[in-house]
Amino acid sequence: MNDRTLLRELTSFAGWYTFASVGSMGRGQGIPMILNVFFGVVVNAAYGIANQVNGLMQFFATAILQSIRPQIIKSEGAQDRIRVKKLSLVACRYMFFLCALFSIPLIIEMPYVLHLWLGNPPEYTVGFCRLVLLSTLLFMITCGLGTAIDATGNIKWMYIWMGSLHFLNLPVGYFLLKAGMSAYSVLWVVVGEELICMWVRIYLANRIVGISVRKFVRRVIVPITIVTGATVLAGIVAIFYMHTGFLRLVVTSLLCTCTFLITGWFCGIENEEKSRFKNIMHNITAQFKLVKR
Repeated sequence: MNDRTLLRELTSFAGWYTFASVGSMGRGQGIPMILNVFFGVVVNAAYGIANQVNGLMQFFATAILQSIRPQIIKSEGAQDRIRVKKLSLVACRYMFFLCALFSIPLIIEMPYVLHLWLGNPPEYTVGFCRLVLLSTLLFMITCGLGTAIDATGNIKWMYIWMGSLHFLNLPVGYFLLKAGMSAYSVLWVVVGEELICMWVRIYLANRIVGISVRKFVRRVIVPITIVTGATVLAGIVAIFYMHTGFLRLVVTSLLCTCTFLITGWFCGIENEEKSRFKNIMHNITAQFKLVKR
């Protein structure tokens, strides 16, 4: 490969990545602007609070991606496509699980949590927080697939779709608000966009990386559906039988966490991963025994 060809490939990669990044920035900065135009600073403040809550959830999940991403890129560089597929599916599941572990009880108890934090939160804050967290959970489902596509370098169509869909949020949201729709409609557009992006990544990962759609559904969609469904059901039981308050917040969090961990162990992770967890726990226990001696 000569220098001119390499320069052309690097420029192309940077250009498409920049296009998607500008689209993402446009969505992030444009939504507060149109909310401010139609509803004023109070609703804009509610959206800002929702993004603060969402940023905390993303911090934990991103930590997993940062640890797996170099391994995916290294495997692709070594032409080990089998390992690339395996790691990308693991990244999808674990990023969603880590984000969902904190998000589900928070979504369920959002009104009381915001009451504890802010006392009297602005109107729309509860709904905005729930919708923003939902959109993040949808993004996490296929984030590992995006990394696998990145590793191949064949990113043109993925970033064209991502950037274009990000840009579309603004005109669609504007026209919905202009038509008299609720402020929530703008966030529902974001949720809808993330759903489309999710299936775009699945399709492109199948075409570019060779990840089977059936395998993705079996190893990612089915486990997270079972774990999420059981956890949400446990949280609903708590709020159905108890009055709003700190005790219910504690009980809901414990029920959701216990249900999540139990169903996650039996339905969310595979046998090879269970063996690795057992080995890690065995090593930690052995270290503690040595320290005590």
